[in-house]
Amino acid sequence: MKKSIAIAAALMAAALLPFVVQAEMPGDTAVRCTYNGHWTYTDASQGGGPINWNLSEHDVCCGLWAIELKGSGKDSYGTYSLEGSCAEGQCTVNQSYQSGQLQGRHYQYTGEIEWEVPLDTMAGFKGTWGEQGKGTKGNFVVDEIQCDN
Repeated sequence: MKKSIAIAAALMAAALLPFVVQAEMPGDTAVRCTYNGHWTYTDASQGGGPINWNLSEHDVCCGLWAIELKGSGKDSYGTYSLEGSCAEGQCTVNQSYQSGQLQGRHYQYTGEIEWEVPLDTMAGFKGTWGEQGKGTKGNFVVDEIQCDN
């Protein structure tokens, strides 16, 4: 009888283990944000334009502070997807156009983080951008980040 109870208890524990493990694992802590700023060509006389990125910030495990960025948007050049990351005081965002005048073209924005609260809350970031495989490049600044908390 004791052996039957022990076997039944072990089977029940094994059946419940996935639920216990799942309950202890943290869920995705994505935060929806809007990054606003502007970009210019290296020769500022060539002009520039606004940055209005809709991004989701996803916490990344095991560093002092790191996030992954994913999103999409639309501007006067077409629709695009965004992917990137921020860590160690820097952010990199890759922009890939899916439609419009710049369809099939890819741009990378890399810059230094400006902190509102160090290693916790970004105020923005600024740096340089360039078209992958081309000589087109310039500067940018993201000076406003608004997130849903």
